Amino acid sequence: MPAPPAPPDERDWTFVDDLRSPEPPSFFWTRETPRPDEAVLSAGVRVEATAVPHGGLLDTAFHDLGRSLAAAGFCPDGAYPVRFGVDAALGPEAYQITTTREECRVLGGDVEGVRRGIYAFEEQLRRADGPFLPVGEWARTPVVRLRLSRCFFGPIKRPPRNRDELADGTDYYPEAYLSRLAREGVNGLWLTGSFHELAPSRFFPTFGADSARRLQKLRETAAKCARYGIGIYLFCIEPMGFKDGVHYSLPTEHLRRHPELAGHRDSGATFFCTSTETGQAYLEEATRHIFTQVPELAGLIGIHLGERPTHCYSNLFWDTQPNQCPRCSGKPPGVVFRGLLEALLRGMRQGNPRAQLISWLYVPTVFEQPGTPARELLRAAEEIAAHYPPGVIFQYNFESMGLTPQLGRERLVHDYSLAYTGPSEIFARCAHAAGRAGARTSAKLQVGCSHEVATLPWVPVPGQLFHKYRAMHELGVSAAMQSWYFGNYPSLMTRAAGRLSFAPLPVDEATFLHELAAPDWGEEAPLIAQAWRIFGEAYRRFPANVNFSWYGPVHDSVAWPLHLKPVGRAIAPSWRGGFAPSGDRIGESIGEAHRLDEVLTLCGEMAARWEEGVRLLRRIGPRRRAVPRLARELGVAEAMGIQLSSAAQVVRFYALRGELLSLAPGERAARLAQWEELRALVEREIALSERLCRLAQEDSRLGFHSEAEQHKYHPALLQWRVARLRDLLETEFPQARAAILHDLPLFAAEPTPQPASYQCATEVAHAPWALCEPGVPGWQTRWKAASAGGVLRFLVECRYPEGTRLAQADILSTDHVTLRIEPRPLWPVREFTIGHAGGRYDCVGTHPGEAPWRSRVCHGPGGWELELEIPLSLVAPQAGTLKINLIRKTPEGGTFAWVPLHPWPPRLLLGDTNPADLGLLHLPHLT
Repeated sequence: MPAPPAPPDERDWTFVDDLRSPEPPSFFWTRETPRPDEAVLSAGVRVEATAVPHGGLLDTAFHDLGRSLAAAGFCPDGAYPVRFGVDAALGPEAYQITTTREECRVLGGDVEGVRRGIYAFEEQLRRADGPFLPVGEWARTPVVRLRLSRCFFGPIKRPPRNRDELADGTDYYPEAYLSRLAREGVNGLWLTGSFHELAPSRFFPTFGADSARRLQKLRETAAKCARYGIGIYLFCIEPMGFKDGVHYSLPTEHLRRHPELAGHRDSGATFFCTSTETGQAYLEEATRHIFTQVPELAGLIGIHLGERPTHCYSNLFWDTQPNQCPRCSGKPPGVVFRGLLEALLRGMRQGNPRAQLISWLYVPTVFEQPGTPARELLRAAEEIAAHYPPGVIFQYNFESMGLTPQLGRERLVHDYSLAYTGPSEIFARCAHAAGRAGARTSAKLQVGCSHEVATLPWVPVPGQLFHKYRAMHELGVSAAMQSWYFGNYPSLMTRAAGRLSFAPLPVDEATFLHELAAPDWGEEAPLIAQAWRIFGEAYRRFPANVNFSWYGPVHDSVAWPLHLKPVGRAIAPSWRGGFAPSGDRIGESIGEAHRLDEVLTLCGEMAARWEEGVRLLRRIGPRRRAVPRLARELGVAEAMGIQLSSAAQVVRFYALRGELLSLAPGERAARLAQWEELRALVEREIALSERLCRLAQEDSRLGFHSEAEQHKYHPALLQWRVARLRDLLETEFPQARAAILHDLPLFAAEPTPQPASYQCATEVAHAPWALCEPGVPGWQTRWKAASAGGVLRFLVECRYPEGTRLAQADILSTDHVTLRIEPRPLWPVREFTIGHAGGRYDCVGTHPGEAPWRSRVCHGPGGWELELEIPLSLVAPQAGTLKINLIRKTPEGGTFAWVPLHPWPPRLLLGDTNPADLGLLHLPHLT
């Protein structure tokens, strides 16, 4: 297969040029006669703003207003006065517009309220069908007072590119871009930094070596964005823990200087103890320096639970053993969190008393842990929230651990879901707990797009946001982090979130959708609103399944080659670059949360319903299609329909391929119609890629994934895919058809080594031993297996040299055994890991309602023994065999495996397992 073309270089990201260019205001006036309840502006508009002392902060907003009035054809010094003023009684950022036939008064509770009033007045003009304004009074009060977004094309400061926007000379915040964000309601942007790069420290002399340059750019960025009412927030996952060779950890050599900072240990990392005097002083020192040097900085956002090893309770929900810190282990987690947050807050407030601290608990999913039920872990999150000090904003994922019904079963929502409305029960409980403690609550959610599909600048489902924000109003949520690295392109979705952040809300979804559509679409707004409603109905069918979000075909199956002949190639992560195009291991996109037939049903329904909405949009008239911005908006909706259709077809292709390839040679000719359906699916995929290629040539945003920092599909790659699919139709399909008609093997056999094989007994005592290689003197490992009564049993003997003392460390950094099982071909491998001290780890996690697996460890002279029992229902074998490998890893003796290891590049959820490194386990009771 010829190598795929590389993604476009940054110099070819034409969407960046679009963001740098001012967006022309659009007016579609056709009416010349006013209604009885309207003020007439045909004699021009006169802006009077001398009563607003703003120190230049509103210059950009008044400039934009002037551009809009000029575009509408108003003379600059007209007869109708629009008077701007401040009335502090309205409250911060609130505004009121009062229109009579003689004048319009726009009052704000403060400078930012006036800014909102300016934009609202402009929108009223754009909604009108002529030079008129409706007479009446409108008042809006912010409920979600902080609305955070991020630069669409800014560096993410993570591998593989490791670019730092504070260390280069690029301007990621062009004036026109900031103007669009501001008018759509964004008043905060976050960017990534690290304490050790931004703040010198008396505790760590090497820290802050290049801090002056970074802080200067941070200062310039904050000052520039402030002119648009947008505050800059520094996002840090601090304090960093200690682990050598990891980009997000500090080298362990620092612990030699300050051993008192060594706290909890887990997964090979040493956590930074914030219960020490040194730890508290370091946190205060770092934040004081940053906020003193950049007092314009609006705040700090930190993930303080879940993402990385930082303080001693930062890994609470995923620790492989109890907290070992000599100081923190004796305290409730909430007390440790409170100490951490108070130290950060003290330092920040010394530099900027108004700066805001947002503390984020990133808890996407919690499964049962040995000895700790999931409900108990969730209560721990609630207990932590109850300890948040006043002045800190508590943030939690809005949807995580939510339950949504799909095809007769409740499914667990992971994170960043736009398809699920939310909130989850745990979000609501934590929000109440934080409120009782006197802390504000922020929702982490996705406004533009989500992990479900992030290769479009936005997904046009604003009705989903109506329901999310209505729930936020009811819960008293006063802040929202509206995007991760993706989901932040200024769009109708950002505009919807900005509108929904203010009270009063529209009475229902239909009213809101029409109000949102009216300024751009005028008389065609009902058609647009109806399409958006249909899109929402379609999108709610998105499989609530983390595999389908992170590895699913909706992102870029339009660029996947298809394989009639099984090749066993991996599915690439949707959010990462540097991987080969996805292969045929379609089960990696599905995992265990849904059956294949369920995914087929949901994808088919999504695609069909979305196409109904696209057909409505095809009725939009040429007048608005002539406006490039609106034409591209229609193109995004069409591109989404193409991606949904492609995803449904690709899943169908591999499902049907698997069914047909499992037939015996003599049965295949009778199913020739299904083989022709496979061919038809390939032909339809060619047509979809060609359609999307035309759209992508006109809109370079399509296919771009902000977290991957590259395009996941682009015109050259789509053309490459079309050529591959045509080649497939010309080669493998005719060969397969000829083989079927002549009752021959479908594909020529390729010489491959025979996999290792093991025959299970019905009792462990009668099973033969198998060895793990290589055999290192004194570190021998052997195992045996049996299966009966619906249970798979293993006995593993692990020997070590006489006199060896095994550390009582966490599972993954000491002597441990991992059993890998591939339940069915092309599906994810499940791992069951047990440490010599008895700790356990299931990388997939046991889902609610599943039977538990059991393990028991016994120690004796010169070794330890493991007994492992796994219900066959967990691995659901489809035939009389399973593919497995058994691996032992020790710090002293190395790695031993039944089948030699040739690992793939690691992938989140899926690990580094190469399916070729699995042998056959024959199950007697299934044969």
